Amino acid sequence: DRAAIAVEQKKRERGIASLRVKEKKAALVVAKTALDRHTIRAKFGGVVAEVDIQPGGWVQVGKPLVRIVATSRLSVSCSVEPSIASRDLVGRSVLFMTADEKQTLSGSVTFVSPQIDPVTGRVRLRAEVSNPEGRVRAGTLGQLVIE
Repeated sequence: DRAAIAVEQKKRERGIASLRVKEKKAALVVAKTALDRHTIRAKFGGVVAEVDIQPGGWVQVGKPLVRIVATSRLSVSCSVEPSIASRDLVGRSVLFMTADEKQTLSGSVTFVSPQIDPVTGRVRLRAEVSNPEGRVRAGTLGQLVIE
């Protein structure tokens, strides 16, 4: 008689434990869903350069939370003499050499300003260079050679 009662009690305890497992699995699904809804993903790869929000802080629509710097391609800006600045330069190959001359990246001219800077007397030029391994940091000083 006692053995039958003990067996019955163990079956009920096992049933309760099984229900607790189901409850915990359901709670895990709810937590994962909440995490997915609160995870922010960038549309491109890069490195977080700046965080503008603190844990527990309020978020507003349109307010930046972080600044991400894409490192696989870098934008290089410089100024050139007006005598060489023509729109024909757009698409031309360039080499960017870091100031310490340890790294060289290749790319092409993407923009030549149509106006001369009244202060410097020079023309703004921009190029995009490949940085596939992220060897060169954004903001690195160097020399741009137009080929």
